[in-house]
Formats: sequence, structure tokens, C-alpha cells
Amino acid sequence: MKKFLAAVMMLMILSGIGYAGAEPQNLSASVNKLCWKYFALHKDNFGTFYSPYGIHAALSILANGANDDTRKEILNVLNVDSLDELNAAHKKFSEFAAKNYDDFAAANLLLVDEKIVGRGLNENFKRIVRDNYKSEIRTADFSGDEKIEREKVRLWAAGKTKNFINECNSFSNFGTPLSLVNVVYFSGGLKLPFTSGHFRKEFTNRDGSEGTAAMMSNVFTNEIKYRADEKFKGIELPYNSNAALYLILPMDDATLDVADAWDAETFEYRENFLDYLSDCSVFSGEVLVRIPRMEFEYDNLGYQDFQSLGL
Repeated sequence: MKKFLAAVMMLMILSGIGYAGAEPQNLSASVNKLCWKYFALHKDNFGTFYSPYGIHAALSILANGANDDTRKEILNVLNVDSLDELNAAHKKFSEFAAKNYDDFAAANLLLVDEKIVGRGLNENFKRIVRDNYKSEIRTADFSGDEKIEREKVRLWAAGKTKNFINECNSFSNFGTPLSLVNVVYFSGGLKLPFTSGHFRKEFTNRDGSEGTAAMMSNVFTNEIKYRADEKFKGIELPYNSNAALYLILPMDDATLDVADAWDAETFEYRENFLDYLSDCSVFSGEVLVRIPRMEFEYDNLGYQDFQSLGL
């Protein structure tokens, strides 16, 4: 039985979206560091799909409303020193994305309980989140019918994501002062789609057990980027936009736990590997790619995750 794949790593990073120009704050590095922190929390899971940029934007908004030690904790998790530069970097990226991408969108919604609004919401905070994070600020009656408030959030999320996210659940209830909802939407087919259809093939899991999985396959000839060093090999599969899917595997075929192997490397190594892969020339030759078909199920981030990150 041939081992085709132990795990698949999908990385959507800002540097891969084509964010050009000097940044007031290195947003790409900050988002990617948060990406790997969160990845380390879930590397033992069967599969986790999340948006580092979305989590980063939500925490950045919260940092603007926090004080003292709480703000320091959030900025430490985000790997930034200056809140002003962080806000400017998010504004610059959101403006760039809005002008250059029809298939990428990010939006934020702040629902503030009517009782707090009645006492007056900080005007500087409202200006910052509106100008830098394109956030909508609405009032909500969390002491009333929570089903009504949740339906409002669901409709908002569906509208911002072209009805792709139409089952968004907010977790606000009686006693909630503020609810922050962040959605990230990306739609783009692979520029080089898999052509061989779907089939079942032998598959070796990370624990060494063997079975079969629904797979898809293609042979790419002089079409994709490929990089290999003494530790890992990786390919870049481009989308029909300035974004890409990265697949990474250890060079040692006996290494089944890809997540542990990748997490053991330094941040600098991982960034350099991906940067080189993104910038290198198209591989001259054939690359056979077989990956499992992926199905996504809805879940939510637990507050324990943020505690583990240091909040």
C-alpha cells in the first residue's frame, strides 16, 4: 500500500493575497504569527479550517476598546507594539482588498446593548472601528428576544458573504454588553482544477492506520511551483485570483504526523519556506498530486482557545 498523504495544510496568508507596498505595521507577519499560534493549539485535531486574518481583525478591534493590562495582552497575542500602526495597517489592507478583489471580503459587526449605548459609546472608538475596520455599529436588545437578535446577525452575515455564510450563529444572550461578529469571504476556483474526477484510494492516517479515502488527482506539467529542501516539500496551486493553496509534506515519507513536524520548525523557517515557494519559478517537469476530498462542517472557536493564546 502506498502512502499518498498524511495530512494537508492549507494556508491563506496575506503575503499570498498580493498585498503590495510598505506596511505601517507588518500586518502579514503579525497575522502569520497568530496563524501559527492558533495552528499549534489545533494541530492534534483531525482537521481545522480557520481564518487567521479574521481572528486578527476581531482581536484588533477589541484592543481598541480595551484598557491597560487587557490591551497589552491582546497586543502581545497579535505580536504588535503600536495600536495606531496596527489600525493603519488594517485600513490600508482593507482598502487594497476592496479595490483589487471581487472574490475576497471581510466585514465586522458590533452589536452594542441598548443600555450601554444609552450611557454613551466612546466616539473615538466608533470612529476607529468604522474608519479602519469597516465595522458597522448597531444597537441590540440582548435582554429581549435573543432569537430576533440572532436572526439579524444571520441575515447580516449572509448579505456580506453573498449568502455563502447563511447559518452564522451569534452567541449573545441576556446580560451580553457587546457582540462582535467577523466574517471573511473568499470565493475562487483553482486556476488548474483537478481533472481526473473523484475515486477511492488507499490512505495512511497519522496514527499509522490504513484505509481508503475519497481522493482527487491530477498531473501538473510545467504549470505549478514546487519547492523541496532537506526537511519539507511543497507546491503552490494558484486560484483564479491573486491567491493560492499551499500543500506541504515532510521529505521523509516515514513521517506521518505532518502537523507536529511543521509545528516543530521555527516561525522564520516556515515563513522563508512559504516565501520561497511563492516567489520561485514554475517547476519544469511533472508533479503528481493526489489529495483527499474535503468537506467542511460548522464549528466555533471556544473561549478556551483565546485563554491558551494568553488572553
